[in-house]
Amino acid sequence: MQYELDNERNGFAYYAYIFATAWSQVKFAPKIHMYAVHKNKRISVYLPIKEVKRAGKAVTNKVRKNADFLKKWKKFIFEKSDELQKFCHKIENTNLRMLSDRELLKIYNHSSNLYVEIGDGVVTVRTVNRNLQEELLQLCRDPEKVPILMSTSEQSFIGEEHKEMLGIAERLKEGENLKGMIEEHTKKWHWMSCGFADEKEKTEEDFKKELEEIMEKNESAKKIEVKKEEKIKEREELIKKLNLSDETKRLIEFASTCTYFKDFIRGNLNRLQCVNRKIFAEIGRRIGKKWEEVAELIPEEVREELMRGKKIAERDKVVFYSDTKEVRVLSGEKADRKIEELETSLKFSEEVKEIKGIGASGGKARGKILIVNKIEDASKNKNFVLVSTMTTPDLVPAMKRAVAIVTDEGGLTCHAAIVSRELGIPCVVGTKIATKVLRDGDEVEVNADKGIVRKIKN
Repeated sequence: MQYELDNERNGFAYYAYIFATAWSQVKFAPKIHMYAVHKNKRISVYLPIKEVKRAGKAVTNKVRKNADFLKKWKKFIFEKSDELQKFCHKIENTNLRMLSDRELLKIYNHSSNLYVEIGDGVVTVRTVNRNLQEELLQLCRDPEKVPILMSTSEQSFIGEEHKEMLGIAERLKEGENLKGMIEEHTKKWHWMSCGFADEKEKTEEDFKKELEEIMEKNESAKKIEVKKEEKIKEREELIKKLNLSDETKRLIEFASTCTYFKDFIRGNLNRLQCVNRKIFAEIGRRIGKKWEEVAELIPEEVREELMRGKKIAERDKVVFYSDTKEVRVLSGEKADRKIEELETSLKFSEEVKEIKGIGASGGKARGKILIVNKIEDASKNKNFVLVSTMTTPDLVPAMKRAVAIVTDEGGLTCHAAIVSRELGIPCVVGTKIATKVLRDGDEVEVNADKGIVRKIKN
């Protein structure tokens, strides 16, 4: 069975295990095999090429033939989101020190189950994403129109936060007190940068800097709303022009929902990941570990340490294999052999002068490369071409200062695609090799209309 790298990110072993569990328990897409490799504090997810294609086709066929499929999927995700938000609110206002070990473990397990359940949406989107793009391309015969069909009128959680910040800027101009507004904003949105690793929560200072940039650029909510309405109208006119059957209209609505859910679920998970740090910290206090060390344990190991006092040895790598029924853990020599096998299939030439991907947000730009996989990589740089394995919410401040965005991973519903369209800057995703063949300072030309990144000089 031939596997390919689907996504790669900084992250703890706990989340690699949870990803594998979500793939083994997915309800709205066919189950497929997958490997989640945790090595050097990074998670790499490998999927079987042919299985993904078959599973993606099965999902789009369901969407076309069954008018209730999308309704049921949306109902499930929204219900799980409500449950997750209530859980987060409860934990944020609970003194975990007052709980018994058994009660604390119950909360930990409930968080894990919530993560897996709402993760069903992520698994479904990743399963169907490529197949959706291919089907929509066949439909409209124009790569530039596919992102329009897959776009959503719903606001991303990053866009929602930015819109609220624009409102603060307007109120500030009218003479209102800044401190109270920023305090409330921070309380509401501090979690938005909490990814799968140890990314820092947003502080009042972070939001003050964002506000300063808004004031400097003289941004306004009205301009953003006008731009949004223009995009909605463009999509409606394109759908009308294509004269589609009801089945195909359902497929396009599903594609748009996938785009929205990719970000909607990410927002939910970021809040849960922030809450998890509090849970991990309390578990760590009781077993003599930092919260980051607890995040390197999987649920069975947490139970062993917390309830039985058994000490789990540290490891620098582990492989989680979902065989469609359960998750198997590979460690030691077995993990080494499997990692070598998976990584060997990814070899490429570093002498590439032109990189091809998917144009996710149209336009052209020219600039010098800056590899950014964590916000510290960007510092205060401006007017650069941001290149990343994949973008995450904590990278948004850097994305706003870039002239273009290029990623190894993702499709038209990925984080980079959604945010770049909202920001109106060129973006090429799914290049597979951008971070491996481009170096800081390389000058490139990005043609997002054609999905091409061309080296000019280095």
